[in-house]
Amino acid sequence: MYSAETQCLRASQQKSVYLWPIQLELYKKGYLSSLHPVSFQLFFINNRKSKIQDMTNEQIEKFLSTEHLDASNVQISFKTRKPISGVFIKTKDYSELKSKNFWRVVGEAFIEQYKQSKDVSLGRIYNGTEFTKLGLQR
Repeated sequence: MYSAETQCLRASQQKSVYLWPIQLELYKKGYLSSLHPVSFQLFFINNRKSKIQDMTNEQIEKFLSTEHLDASNVQISFKTRKPISGVFIKTKDYSELKSKNFWRVVGEAFIEQYKQSKDVSLGRIYNGTEFTKLGLQR
């Protein structure tokens, strides 16, 4: 088995590819499975995606304040799924859910029904740490 430096040198000679010094360091530390340039690019693409900040309950509550809660249609973007539109609702368990960064949202399809009936079962509970962005629906 060749050392990492030898493998790096052989790869650059065979493929006439420049290998960055950081690429060698990442390979030595085990972050890269090979010295191929594509694995180097994929490493940075995957790590850039993981840098998305979690939204805290304070950030969400600040956005909602009193004027958006139970009133405004909000666009919610998630880390791992498609964005949704809906209304954040305040129920009996609002403070308990908020303390754990969970939020009850009525989806866009059920907003009119909710406004007429105030049926909390029309809402779904979402984890606030999965939120990436909140904005008002236009």
